[in-house]
Amino acid sequence: MADINIKTTLGVNPRKKLPELLVITRGATAEIDYDLHDKWFDYDLIEQLTFTFKQKKQISCYSMFKYLILTEDTEVNEAKNYYKNVSYIDADESYECVGELVSNPADNPHAAGYYEEIIEPEDSQNNLRYIIDGHFRHITTGGRDYIVFMLSSAETSKFSPTSHGAEMRFEIAVRFNTDGLEELANHDSVIIEEQPPIVVKDSLYGQAVSITNTVSDRPDWLASTGRTVRG
Repeated sequence: MADINIKTTLGVNPRKKLPELLVITRGATAEIDYDLHDKWFDYDLIEQLTFTFKQKKQISCYSMFKYLILTEDTEVNEAKNYYKNVSYIDADESYECVGELVSNPADNPHAAGYYEEIIEPEDSQNNLRYIIDGHFRHITTGGRDYIVFMLSSAETSKFSPTSHGAEMRFEIAVRFNTDGLEELANHDSVIIEEQPPIVVKDSLYGQAVSITNTVSDRPDWLASTGRTVRG
């Protein structure tokens, strides 16, 4: 039988590349950049930007904008944050303000002229004064527009080291002022972008500066920063 030569071409589809995981080292400062370059919206459309992290049953939330209104409280409400000396940075440009967090409020916050922080403004509450939380910065450079989120050394030391397959979950929620659109029935809109999980690495320095136990001492230990919700 004569030799038979068969030629063929194999097509190989590369596997989908997994997203690169962000690594946070306990005891080191951490930076997360949120790039607006490829978004359908720009910075001016954002009413609220919230970074949410979850380890096991504990959730930590950080919101970029602290919205303020003049308080009507005639007695101190311990659950509220009060601000004084609130003034516009540039009234012609935006409602962004500077102000001082009151550590020891006067007996009558209303009489003292304090502002109080609104955790979640109602859809109809527009054009409010606001202060940008210190964890966030808005930067425009090289034709790119992005938001930088920073965690301090003390804050990262409170996270638990993670193991493979049990990384820290991370989401970004963006709220837009769309209550003026008739088709949205006078409601604001929220989109939620799930981010790649975060690896938390331990360090000797992180253990030294932490005021709590490490995960090796307490396997069930979990710490957080910012506003916390327990499941």
